[in-house]
Amino acid sequence: MLYQDCREFVDALQLQDDFHIHNSIANMHIWLLYQRLRDFSENKFAFQLREELIDTFNKMISAEMEDVQVLRKFKKIEDIENYLFAIRRNLDFHFFINGATAS
Repeated sequence: MLYQDCREFVDALQLQDDFHIHNSIANMHIWLLYQRLRDFSENKFAFQLREELIDTFNKMISAEMEDVQVLRKFKKIEDIENYLFAIRRNLDFHFFINGATAS
């Protein structure tokens, strides 16, 4: 997650310096890790790590928002968490519910 702000990464993808873009990229990586840990479903430590991964990511977002001066900050944090959850749910839907789109 340190690389989402890396100049080479940002320049290569021509990304704007935007909070939502960076958090969406980090969220996708969290989702990838979460899915990999799901493969170890019989391991209680993998389950624990999955849950802690999401909780820690949400706490990180809250901490980042502490310095931002916006009206109704807690509502904004809740909206961001809901948005990132929706992205993870859509990734699940796309990759696990839909059939393969290419052979």
